[in-house]
Amino acid sequence: MNTPTPKATFDITAKASRGTAITAEGLLVPRVDRQRAQSMTGVVTSTLIYVDSVTTGTQTGTAAQIDAVGYYYFNGTSWVKLIAAAPASVNIYNNNGTLTDNRTVQQAGNTLAFTSTATTGTNHFSVDGSTFSVDAVNNRVGMGTTAPQNRLDLGSTAGSSATDVNGKKLAVYNNATGSSFYGLGVHSNTLQIHAASTATAAPGMVLTNTGRVGIGDPAPVANFDLVGNTFGIKNSTGSGSWDNLWFNVTAQGATINASGAESGMQFRVGKNTAGTYGDSQTLTTVATMMPDGNMGIGNTTPGERLSVVDGGNANQYSGIAAFEANNRTQGVGIGWAGIQSIGTNGSVALNLNAKGSGNIIMQTQSTGNVGIGTASPNANALLDLTSTTRGFLPPRMTTAQRDAITTRPAGLMVYNSSTARLEYFNGTAWVAF
Repeated sequence: MNTPTPKATFDITAKASRGTAITAEGLLVPRVDRQRAQSMTGVVTSTLIYVDSVTTGTQTGTAAQIDAVGYYYFNGTSWVKLIAAAPASVNIYNNNGTLTDNRTVQQAGNTLAFTSTATTGTNHFSVDGSTFSVDAVNNRVGMGTTAPQNRLDLGSTAGSSATDVNGKKLAVYNNATGSSFYGLGVHSNTLQIHAASTATAAPGMVLTNTGRVGIGDPAPVANFDLVGNTFGIKNSTGSGSWDNLWFNVTAQGATINASGAESGMQFRVGKNTAGTYGDSQTLTTVATMMPDGNMGIGNTTPGERLSVVDGGNANQYSGIAAFEANNRTQGVGIGWAGIQSIGTNGSVALNLNAKGSGNIIMQTQSTGNVGIGTASPNANALLDLTSTTRGFLPPRMTTAQRDAITTRPAGLMVYNSSTARLEYFNGTAWVAF
């Protein structure tokens, strides 16, 4: 039509295919309503119509697919839309689904945010169940739990022992093989602290739920347990020579080294009713150990191997040291003025005894009697010298030496080696026996 050279069985050429002509041109197919299309019989396949109304007829039979105005063709059984309606959008926002291949989100310079308006619940965004869970109501993240109780909750699982790999919960560093774990772990109500631990290594430090700390000991039995051969305290960081206190514990013994203590190592005790933590309290230096080997008790600058200074001047015979029997009935006290018997038994004797049975050198009775060579001096003698094999040896001197004694009390006795006589001073002159 409108062409002398048709190129198909029915070729329609526009009267004016170009330009600004206003005459309408096109192909106008039959226009019917749904009732009319539904009523047709003997329709040939590929018949084309335009349904201009769906208010009539019903969506049954050959009109089962006629649900909207538009072009329809007959497929031999029913009328079919020439242009099918676009399918409903299918995406992660309105449908569940399964990935058919690997997918990547290219954000470029854009952000990707997930927001929630939930007011209840806990697991508002998750990956593989409890592997990663977000509680948007309380702003919490769970790993190993879908109901996190803290800002970051790693779940309630714990190691069955100190070496269980499942107890190593949070790593701040680990190498590619998992053999250098730095981080935190949990086992048996115990917090673990690891540094370079292998997968099955015990933690270097722990804190139990009872407040006990263990270093080198995963199961401390005291408030602070330190296991190792050596440990020290120093007053500075880094390497070099610093004042320090060093402890060394081996199978052969234990030592404590105080290095750089040129003023000595002191032991101080606070006498406050309630002690103040640290050095800001009244402290008494009980003992001082000097680097030259001298030790002082009550003396911070001892000049002897052992220097003991009494805390007062009242107990001149027992203020420095006391040695008592277990029942505390008798003992010996040492003071700055001498030695004294002490204990609840007020009449006990004071003995000076050489090693061996019966070798009493001297005994002082509470009555003032002194015995040498006897444990029971005569009650009427101020001094009782007892022996069956030895005698009394008075001072021996010449006459000139005797006369050189400037103050001679009556009764003073000497042996005059010039005259070979035992002499005593009668208050006026020397008298020979």
